[in-house]
Amino acid sequence: MLASNAITLMRHWINIYNRVTSSKRSTVKLTKAPKAASIIFKEIFQIYSALRNAKHQYTVSSIATLGNYARSAQSNLSNLVHQGDNNESDGEEEEEEEKEEEEEEEKEKEGEEKGEGEEEGEEEKEDDRDDGKDSEKGEQSINSLDPDKAFNFYRSILKTHVQQRLLKNEIFSRINIPLSNYPTLPFILLDKAANLVCQKKLDVNETELLKLCLSQTVNLLDPDHVALYTRFIPASIYNEILQACDQMKSLQPSLNLSVIDEIFDELLQFQFDKDDWSLLSHLDEKKFKEKNKKSENYKLLRVVEEVVHNFKSWKIEDDKHNDYAEMTYQRKFANILDILLEDEDVTVYDGEKVSKDTQRIQILNKDEDNGRKIDLITKTKYGDVIIELCSIEFKVQGANDSISKKQQSKNIRTNISILNNINNINKQSNNILYMDWKGREGYLVQVFQFKDIMVSYFVEDLYIPKDLMELNDFRNTLQYLCFWRDSVVKLSNETRLAAYKEKRKYIVSDVSAPCRSFDSPPRSPAQRPPVTPFFTPTKKRTRKVMEQEGA
Repeated sequence: MLASNAITLMRHWINIYNRVTSSKRSTVKLTKAPKAASIIFKEIFQIYSALRNAKHQYTVSSIATLGNYARSAQSNLSNLVHQGDNNESDGEEEEEEEKEEEEEEEKEKEGEEKGEGEEEGEEEKEDDRDDGKDSEKGEQSINSLDPDKAFNFYRSILKTHVQQRLLKNEIFSRINIPLSNYPTLPFILLDKAANLVCQKKLDVNETELLKLCLSQTVNLLDPDHVALYTRFIPASIYNEILQACDQMKSLQPSLNLSVIDEIFDELLQFQFDKDDWSLLSHLDEKKFKEKNKKSENYKLLRVVEEVVHNFKSWKIEDDKHNDYAEMTYQRKFANILDILLEDEDVTVYDGEKVSKDTQRIQILNKDEDNGRKIDLITKTKYGDVIIELCSIEFKVQGANDSISKKQQSKNIRTNISILNNINNINKQSNNILYMDWKGREGYLVQVFQFKDIMVSYFVEDLYIPKDLMELNDFRNTLQYLCFWRDSVVKLSNETRLAAYKEKRKYIVSDVSAPCRSFDSPPRSPAQRPPVTPFFTPTKKRTRKVMEQEGA
């Protein structure tokens, strides 16, 4: 009987596995909160009502992935409901007490005014004591929660405050995070977010730091952010983060420099030529001699040739005083990546594509289902499952520091969303490499999970040369572009293999039904929900806003 039921259940899963699955949240409206509810309960009720009435859909290509997102959302909701139940009784008791007090006041209206004044004074003192007791009870009940539930509780309230602050410039009273009870880095970042959201004025550094703190993320790319971290993160914890970055660097594979060095050593003879004709002839000759047109050497020669052909465009760029649009830079860079990724199962998409992974995060985050538009995004595919691998952002050469900081923050949070989805498929993946560009200047970044937070740190500068004299500087950039390519391909292979293994579990059960009993697998220990990046709600965007906004 057990075997029959198990096989029936597995076949049911198989039938829906390869179809796009949708699951709607409940749209049942909640009753109004009681008038005499405590302040804590009212805040919880407001947040829970907004989440409960959301009409979004989860649309994914795997029932397993759907389950991960659904469990994460349900966990957040259940924590809020649990906290609301703890405080609801306090509101009912207060309401009964107020009714009794009103009846007593009506009976005593005929008494002396002095006596009435004394009694009213005593009643007010009792009310103050009751309010104090309710507040203490609320704080004690919150502080008694386990760290995950407490974190979700405080983050949910802060998230609502931050959204209203960034959209409507509303300022709320400060939320006190009990760091003495939860002295961990996620709560330290939440406490900093609680400080920032109640400030009257926020500059661009503080605004982006606020978003990153709410996203449980430490950004070691921006020197201004690094200076702020050293002020509020304890030195012992901060040193652990730096040590983790050093360890990630040590795990990076060594670069294969011999082929690239050989090419550029030969090109040094053309460094000060007046034109590029001799160099292009040299490259043509080298390409002709290369018998294997699929080899790494042939691809590298084509990349260098592509860079040299773009010299004319960059000369016009100087004449126009850096007046090229973002699309020009990303299109020319995409051509280089297309060459490097030939014959690989990784594709680069350009033209402000929407990241589906940020869309899923938005569904879990708040009442909207709009993803974030990305300049370049790399993807792989297994069957009908599309898997995003990293995003690459561009800004014009003359973009100011404020725009660059916003782009940096947005791209960090976008790649964290992508990493979360990859981790749902392949539990062994905990880091990705991506790039940010400002005109022809960029940098390579690695983002990885460290304990319960995400960390982004600088890997290497990147540069696209504009003439023959600068061409040798492209040597180092090409080495790290190949390093990035190898990392993305490796991540693609591992993720596609994990998706295949997950799918095969259910395919086998559909074609084979051995006559043996099926025992339920032991429950795995509860895992902390993935780091959830924060994104402000999107607005209708004009062309100008699209070029300058930072989410």
